[in-house]
Amino acid sequence: GAPKDREDNEVKPSVKFTMWVLDRKDGKVKLAFMPYTITKALGALQNNPDYAFDDIQMPYDVTVNAVNAGKKEVNYTILPSPKHVPLTEEELDEYGKKRPIEDVVERMKEKAQKTAREEEGTIDYDER
Repeated sequence: GAPKDREDNEVKPSVKFTMWVLDRKDGKVKLAFMPYTITKALGALQNNPDYAFDDIQMPYDVTVNAVNAGKKEVNYTILPSPKHVPLTEEELDEYGKKRPIEDVVERMKEKAQKTAREEEGTIDYDER
């Protein structure tokens, strides 16, 4: 059946995009799980001549605001910084130390499958 929330109501599954982001609060590169609405807004910025970018790392900061965060009806907005500040050598080094996002996502899938098998008591049959 469909996933359920804490009150046992069915929850519509949501798609999250996984990416590395620089958290300006502590200067650390962290894994972020972005809902489609944020990813779509970032794509719109990429197509805007004032904020267009070609590299994976955006040349400016983006502030993400969430109204009703943690609730069913959350609304996200993004606010791009007008300043185009290049990443420092330290920030670039920290990005460089991170595993490719594809590898991270694959490992997360493997862990989720293992957990599901353990919780559900499934049996894996080897192909012969």
